[in-house]
Amino acid sequence: MRKTKRNLKFIQTLACAASLVFATRGGDIIIHLRNGDRVSGKITAETPTEVTLQSGSLGKIVIPVGQILKREEIVAANAPTATTNSVAINAGTNAPTAKPPTTPAPKAVVTKPAQPKHWNSEVQLGLNLRYTTTDQQEALAAAKTTYAKDHFREILEYNFTWGRTENTQTANKMYGSSKSEYDLDTRWYLFGLAGGGYDEVRLIDLMVEADPGVGYNLIKKPDFVLKTEVGFGYQDQFFKGGHDVDTYSGRLAGIFTWKIYDKLTADGRVEFFPNLLSLHEYRFRGESTLRFPLVKNLSLNLNVVDIYDTQVPPGVQNNDLQLRSALGIKF
Repeated sequence: MRKTKRNLKFIQTLACAASLVFATRGGDIIIHLRNGDRVSGKITAETPTEVTLQSGSLGKIVIPVGQILKREEIVAANAPTATTNSVAINAGTNAPTAKPPTTPAPKAVVTKPAQPKHWNSEVQLGLNLRYTTTDQQEALAAAKTTYAKDHFREILEYNFTWGRTENTQTANKMYGSSKSEYDLDTRWYLFGLAGGGYDEVRLIDLMVEADPGVGYNLIKKPDFVLKTEVGFGYQDQFFKGGHDVDTYSGRLAGIFTWKIYDKLTADGRVEFFPNLLSLHEYRFRGESTLRFPLVKNLSLNLNVVDIYDTQVPPGVQNNDLQLRSALGIKF
């Protein structure tokens, strides 16, 4: 009797062990191989040296134990999964579950750097009318255009002034110039200037000049720039009456730009031309402009121009001083 009871307990133990083995073999698993491949299916047989797997897509597969890296149980379709690097296969299928949609990264906004402005222009217009004991009318127009790129600059200027007091012509002159500059370094630059015009009051039918030379930046700050120029000047003046005077001279000049404060700027130049053939003769020309902005691109300008020449026809004053105001438009 006792022997029979011991036999029954042994049989029950074997049955439990067999049920556990077949329960493990009957479930779907994923076998990760050492070469990086993965195989899914049901284990039908297993020995210490190999594992037999029944795969739905590949059929019966015998895998050596030495090639197996790890085993992974397949989670049922209704069970939550939390794996990220391994492939989860639903029960009854071999297709991998769809990955959750990813939000695309926002595209980087590329901002192109602002292109430098090569052209800058300004036009000044003025009109002074006075009707009292002495009637006076005066009009002026001035334009300046600058082109700058890399080491090169081109400066174009044009001035016209017309005035009358009673029946006497007090101003009727025009002057235009072109100046090219080329930077050798941050301080030194070469320049070439050519200009021409007329002045009816000073009896000049035509005047032409050419002034090449070299310049140097003495002070170069954001709110103040001062530079000097040294060169050679040639001028030919054709006066009324048929005679002309040509002059070979040196040229000494000072040019400045000054930002006095945010809404007030000044710029100007002073030029001295000593006659190289007759040192007691010379020419002087000074000009300055004070600018006060009114609105965007519109400013009120006060101009001062002074010209002195020792070689003038009889009856013409050596000095010509002009004070004028005008509206300036930049674009």
